[in-house]
Amino acid sequence: MRKRKSRQKIFCIGFAFCLWISGFTMVSADNASGMDKSYIKNFTCTNNIGNTKIELNVSADVWSDGPYAQINKIIGNDLNVTSDIPYIEFEDYNIDVWSAEGTYPTTRLFYTYNGTLKVKVTDATPTVVIEELEKEGFCGGEPVSGITEYIKNIDECGEIQLYQ
Repeated sequence: MRKRKSRQKIFCIGFAFCLWISGFTMVSADNASGMDKSYIKNFTCTNNIGNTKIELNVSADVWSDGPYAQINKIIGNDLNVTSDIPYIEFEDYNIDVWSAEGTYPTTRLFYTYNGTLKVKVTDATPTVVIEELEKEGFCGGEPVSGITEYIKNIDECGEIQLYQ
């Protein structure tokens, strides 16, 4: 018997109250359903800003029976930032994930997160890194003790759909 790969890709659709979306966002989902009708499904919403990747991970309690499925509740969420730029941090962030219909069960979720990406650079930081930061919209402040802090405010939102 051939095992079917259980990872699917769903593309986010922005919605009206989003003020600014900072990059292309992709949502992927995986599940470990096996034979159970109720299982945990993990969604990952990825936003790429240059060489920096912000991932919103959302875990949901999902029920399915044949072709029908529904999200019963959100179990949790977290935010991860990976980058090849050293000393990058995502500070003062907020995350919100909710049913698109306002109640559960649902087949669609809305999400939003915001915060500040901060990078500390010194005189030894290669010029190419500083140029990349500026190209991606980071703003540098005045140096303090040889360290300049570059910041970029992030305000991201989107939709997670159980069905494509």
